[in-house]
Amino acid sequence: MVQNKKNLGSRKQITFDLSQKALTEHYPRPKLSVNPTFYKKAYSDISRFMRKNGFEHRQFSVYTSIEKLTNTDINLLMDNLA
Repeated sequence: MVQNKKNLGSRKQITFDLSQKALTEHYPRPKLSVNPTFYKKAYSDISRFMRKNGFEHRQFSVYTSIEKLTNTDINLLMDNLA
């Protein structure tokens, strides 16, 4: 039996736990920025990316897909985020 792609996968939830220390060390800082919390832009960057790719924001760093996705879809999404 051939399955329709609509029947494959399920809605997915992705939760991010970002290390504040790692962000301060590794998140790209604008050259002329004197803002000590520049790294918090990571949250809005992730939010923009997730919404653009079919996810809705639930709470804090939790996003849920609007459509059904496969594990392969999620792997590709995370590759694109990186």
